[in-house]
Amino acid sequence: QIWRDANLAPNPVQGIDTLNGFLSDYVMFDISGTPGGDRPLLSGGGQAGKVYFSGDFVALSSGGSSGTFEVLTTLGFVNGTFAPVVNLPSPGGTKPPFGTYSLLQADPRDDDPSDNDFPGLTVAQITALEGTYYNLADVVGGLETFEMITFPRSQEREVLDFNNNPILRELSIQDVVLIKRSGNTITRMYFGEIDFGDTSGDPATIKAYPIGQVDDGDAMNEIEGTVSGFKDVNGNAISLNSSDEAVRALAIQKIGSGSFTLQAGTDLIYGGPLPADFPSSGRFLVFRR
Repeated sequence: QIWRDANLAPNPVQGIDTLNGFLSDYVMFDISGTPGGDRPLLSGGGQAGKVYFSGDFVALSSGGSSGTFEVLTTLGFVNGTFAPVVNLPSPGGTKPPFGTYSLLQADPRDDDPSDNDFPGLTVAQITALEGTYYNLADVVGGLETFEMITFPRSQEREVLDFNNNPILRELSIQDVVLIKRSGNTITRMYFGEIDFGDTSGDPATIKAYPIGQVDDGDAMNEIEGTVSGFKDVNGNAISLNSSDEAVRALAIQKIGSGSFTLQAGTDLIYGGPLPADFPSSGRFLVFRR
């Protein structure tokens, strides 16, 4: 009852008596049109044909409409499978077509594969998690030949409001993807982070890397840049120039788009050239649902 009172309160205070999620739906990027050497590798061998971003995690899969699916974590891969995209009718009207994925884990009942309680000589697997994913074009309209898209994280940080009370707000760091397209085909892709800064005066910066390095976290070939000119989803200007950390944090949560600059990396060890087919400036979008 104590847990219920705290977590299912009738008038919950965000971050104090609410349960915050940490997984999101994935947006899928088909990278089968990029050069083979530019793609990340699957844990079982072979190159990934698709990559998935949610803001919380990155996943890889084989090409085609179904097959191997694996989520990247700091401890390695979580393996699973994915199913084709379907278009189902909904009582609320037309919804974006979506696909599903399933993640597997060892069956805790099969602690000894040699005892033959379960078929096979390896530990039996059970479905640990199921979720959905969406094709990029089904959830982001008006795609141009180059796009920079950020993905906020569901993790939060504590800031103080006007009355010095702690509240939770969105992290100032977001995942970012950079894609070059020819028609509907992605021909080059980078991934990385945008950091809007924790306090007033902090620069808002970009660091990004070739998508082929996402599987091993290689930090070479880094490119960098800045973001500015922030707007909300209605096109209204948003300023991050506030000394009040709660006000600034809330402003970050409202960013829907802005402008970017890109350049070659300046780090003497990790810096790399800006790809010739990437622009040095343009717009970026924030993926919010």
